[in-house]
Amino acid sequence: MGKMKSADILSLYDLKRWSTMQLDGYQRGIYEERKREIARYLKNCPLPVVPPILVSIREGSKFISENGRDVGILEIPRRRGSIMLIDGQHRVSGFEWWAEELMEVETRNGAVESDKFDPMRILHYEVPVLFLDSRSAAEVLERNGEQTFAGKKVMPEDVERVVFYTLNKTQRGIMPSLKDMLQFLIQKSGMRGIPAIEREGWRVDSAEIGYRMNVEASPMEGMINLSGDSGMGPVQLNSFVTSMKPLFSLRSFQNLAPEAKCDFVKAYWGVLRKLFRREFEDYANHLVLKSIGIYSLNRLAADVYAWCEAKNTQPTERTILGFLRPLKGFNWRSKSPNSSPLKAFGGTVGVRQAHRILLRRLAKGGISEARKKLKKGSNRG
Repeated sequence: MGKMKSADILSLYDLKRWSTMQLDGYQRGIYEERKREIARYLKNCPLPVVPPILVSIREGSKFISENGRDVGILEIPRRRGSIMLIDGQHRVSGFEWWAEELMEVETRNGAVESDKFDPMRILHYEVPVLFLDSRSAAEVLERNGEQTFAGKKVMPEDVERVVFYTLNKTQRGIMPSLKDMLQFLIQKSGMRGIPAIEREGWRVDSAEIGYRMNVEASPMEGMINLSGDSGMGPVQLNSFVTSMKPLFSLRSFQNLAPEAKCDFVKAYWGVLRKLFRREFEDYANHLVLKSIGIYSLNRLAADVYAWCEAKNTQPTERTILGFLRPLKGFNWRSKSPNSSPLKAFGGTVGVRQAHRILLRRLAKGGISEARKKLKKGSNRG
């Protein structure tokens, strides 16, 4: 393990790109948006952290030990292809974007203008690198013939392909709920400039609501699983966050202060808990706190908020109850006999169907706003 300046990596690396015409390749194509995203991250984040890239050193590299220890200098020939990139091509592409930008600026102006951002700062970034001596590894495999096909000489690129496959096949991302929680905590710390977080800022606000609903006195206290681990609560934070997208699509709701946003969601779910007290307590046998219930009811929350706004009334528990009272007695049972009409629904289409069933229940109970919503949806269809 060592470190290299990004500019040196760009001048030395090569990779084996997969194609049906070149079967010795293994790297996938570059996603341009991902490349630009990493470039923005390197520029805007005050503390850009780049995980180590993995490269294979080819013939001509030499390690010079200091005093016989494992620490020393790795000398690499200054030529294209002296290091082969196995893992980290999108990270490298972010640096490559700034190298291309630098060349364009110098072509236009002859020099980098002092009042503009200087890409050289990023090109001097020291990237952590894991070095794989693929040639030595191939020789070890060659000596141990039981690990290889008889009569087939093991090549360095064979080793690289195996390592690439193993890395990409076995690595596991963080749980979606933990990801939302971490995004909220990072934003709360004041850290900025991370594109993956800022691209969907509403998720951070939504995660804060979910977090507060779980730890503060609320109708869902202790019921939201903030990490995704088993046995931590019936409602996944990721599901709760995603399900509130229709609510956050309302500009008037987006513009509320964080406290006011949380107050509305608390009041809304407070009314639901009063209407479905038994279903909340016996959530294992009812759908109200399962995905279809969370998604359809939070979709309905956007309607209720808009109806309150149209009537110019505050969305208190009392006014929300005025809209939701016809739902009392709705069947949320998850098991036969007499299971809920929502039981078989799943996915985005299922959520829309469940939402319409809830609207029909409200319309049948005399809620004119629900009747208008259904009619508007039918006309659009």
